[in-house]
Amino acid sequence: MNKIYLGICGLIIGLSSPLKGQTKHHITENNVSYKIVEGIRFELKNEFHTDQLNQLQTGVYYTPQAYPKPLSNTKKHKPMVNALRDAEGIKYSKDRNVSRRSASEPSVLAGFSGALGAGIPNDNNVAVSNSGWVVSVLNTHIRIYDQDGKWYRNWGLEFFPNSQEQTAPDGVGLLDRSYDPKIVFDPEANRFILVYLEGSESSDTRIITAFSKSDNPLDGWFVYQIDGNPFEGKTWSDYPIIGISKEDLYITVNILKDSTDWRDGFTQSVIWQVPKQLGYLGQSLETNLISDITYNDKSIWSICAIPAGFNLFENGMFFLSVRPGDMENDTLFLHRIHTNFSQGTPQYSLKVLKTNKKYGLPPDAKPPSEGFRHQSNDTRVLSGFVHAGKIQYVQTTRNFETNRSAIFHATIHDVFEAPFIEAHIVGTDSLDLAYPSIVYAGDGGWNHNAMLTFSHSSENHFPGTSAIYRDNSFNYSPIVTLKKGVGLINTFLPDSFERWGDYTGIQRDYSEPGAFWTSGSFGNEFNRNGTWINKIKVNDVNVGISKQQATSKKTIAYPNPAKDQLHVAFHIQQPESFTIHIYDMTGKIVYTTQKETTFAGRHLFVMQLNDLGPGIYTYQISALSQSVIEQGKFIIQK
Repeated sequence: MNKIYLGICGLIIGLSSPLKGQTKHHITENNVSYKIVEGIRFELKNEFHTDQLNQLQTGVYYTPQAYPKPLSNTKKHKPMVNALRDAEGIKYSKDRNVSRRSASEPSVLAGFSGALGAGIPNDNNVAVSNSGWVVSVLNTHIRIYDQDGKWYRNWGLEFFPNSQEQTAPDGVGLLDRSYDPKIVFDPEANRFILVYLEGSESSDTRIITAFSKSDNPLDGWFVYQIDGNPFEGKTWSDYPIIGISKEDLYITVNILKDSTDWRDGFTQSVIWQVPKQLGYLGQSLETNLISDITYNDKSIWSICAIPAGFNLFENGMFFLSVRPGDMENDTLFLHRIHTNFSQGTPQYSLKVLKTNKKYGLPPDAKPPSEGFRHQSNDTRVLSGFVHAGKIQYVQTTRNFETNRSAIFHATIHDVFEAPFIEAHIVGTDSLDLAYPSIVYAGDGGWNHNAMLTFSHSSENHFPGTSAIYRDNSFNYSPIVTLKKGVGLINTFLPDSFERWGDYTGIQRDYSEPGAFWTSGSFGNEFNRNGTWINKIKVNDVNVGISKQQATSKKTIAYPNPAKDQLHVAFHIQQPESFTIHIYDMTGKIVYTTQKETTFAGRHLFVMQLNDLGPGIYTYQISALSQSVIEQGKFIIQK
């Protein structure tokens, strides 16, 4: 059953009745197309007309451009720029200018060549099972390895469904143009999920979705197809992003009009919600479709699923979007689906936030060959995770100080209540960085460690892949080169202006705490894009509160001493209102707030301490059913 929900706009949820496969037909009145289902008339908002261009998100028609070298190269200007950087609390070294760099750098444990493919751009992703099976995907290929790099199997994506012992009951059929693969390992179900696209015209556009039969990808897959043109207009689906919760798989795609590409054919972005268990069992697949996602009557472009960083979400999923084609912007769209597929009609909400630093279209990278340039694409959100009340996410941006392509790494604090954003620009004076991915790097406690991987290039460095670690105090390690490029990425000769990336891959090793698997592209000796897979490990022993503390029912306040924020983690026996009081040493209440929760269990409250002076304070948490839940002391140091 394919349930399509239409009419989600801004903060208002407008949901139609489920479509149950009845006879459908279209009518057109005053140049507006409608779909008739069981006598109900739905306006087909995906029908694209040139007079609707002003309704689309501004900035999507820009293409990356090269910029002149910054003035900061002059002897007179550079000291002034460095003074401004220091005033912002950002410390730079001579060669690796990364904000607040003091964390220990990760170690490289292993590395080997991954999936092969000659396509551009470099659609690079990886997933690893608990038993050590490595699945590498690139553009049009999927390749299977063990964790030592031994190769077992290679498929072209166009032949992948037909090579399986058993496909989904409705079948998939022949494929002739397959691309954009994404792969994820589900640590709770112990299965892989592979998603990729077929076709780029409304006549054949499908989202191929495959579920492995076991943790061994050689044991076979159940393979399905989702309609890439669900509105039956002249449109097709492009650029999938996937995320999983305990129950569901989420797939986001951009809907483009026929005979166009992603720059000038965008109509809207949609979210598919799929119950995973049906795919794992090889049963008929059911889906929800959340569409018409707009703000101020303009479609929001490129929606990135943001899964949980440690344990999978019990309900729903977060998503992020930005203004990816703008030269300079600070808007962030925080989407949320609150319910699982099994709970019926999906509940959707949208918050519009502002970043404390601006992002913007990155300049082209200049490889070490005269006359060649590498496109750094746009600023869409590429990856992120949620943990302990915060979202961390990454995108490519222009570093407005150095005029280099760089990484925009931001944290959304207090995501469930009153979210606000703290962003950092990760970049250097000597490298262009782009196409980042990020994963949670803590131990499951109340820490916020993160590992990032991304592509690098410059006038002195052929395209390669790198990693950087950020610890719980928001300090960055030095950039670690995972694979050094030895040539250009120039597949379509004699074209000298090509993308040197599209997306990278990173995953926690669920069987080895502190270890991670990455997948990125590099320029090989034939001036083509190669794939390099690495296993890396963090060397930080101070990863915060232990798993035992994080799962206990004891109230925890951290950091202690605190400076700007206090996090209070506590347990409530049932959904109800609770009150938090803060007392100074005289017993005077200096802060109070009341919240209402809709679920029992572990909760996290984040309090801003800007209005409180240094000293010793007491917190007290009370609920109607439990009276005083617990109290404790903390110190504020300024």
